Amino acid sequence: FWDTEAGCGVYNQPLDYDQLSAALDSVACNHSAMMSDLLDNPLFRNYFINRYADIMNTIFIPDSMVQHLNYFRDLLFQDMPRQIQRWDSSGTYTFAQWLANTDTLTAYVYNRPPYAREIVRNYFGLNEVVDVTLATNPPDAGKIKISTITPEPLPWTGKYFDGNPVTLTATTNPGFIFSHWETLQSSYIPSNIISL
Repeated sequence: FWDTEAGCGVYNQPLDYDQLSAALDSVACNHSAMMSDLLDNPLFRNYFINRYADIMNTIFIPDSMVQHLNYFRDLLFQDMPRQIQRWDSSGTYTFAQWLANTDTLTAYVYNRPPYAREIVRNYFGLNEVVDVTLATNPPDAGKIKISTITPEPLPWTGKYFDGNPVTLTATTNPGFIFSHWETLQSSYIPSNIISL
């Protein structure tokens, strides 16, 4: 969990700390060689970047993260005094510090996403982070899969990386027939699967 904890600022890293480079540094992390080799494969690299965006747009949305954080804070609330007493042999860590740390983590979760996206953009030399909005017309005509997720409800907006192709797949609901895509660059794309 070293990477996870460090990625959440537990070791007092600034919001713009580049945990990705640190995790892929074979000198600092001897377990990173395989991941670095996988990222040399263009298909895996594309998947990794899009999956990162998918997760940032769903599971790691700050409100969702803080909901989980609060759940576990509340779950552990009664046990933390005993936990601290048992494991803090120096006697310097307090329950109030634990509560303050959960507040610090909450602030980190809310403020980290733009920095995390910028780190990925810089690491892979991508153009910029862009908003992608998905909608159907009429609104109940079907679903749209982007990369590895099928967000609901539509319309939906997520952040993706310009310079890394992403695949969209339209699926119609019963009683509807797919007609075309409309994008800012093209007003008519007839295939139900496109890569942008």
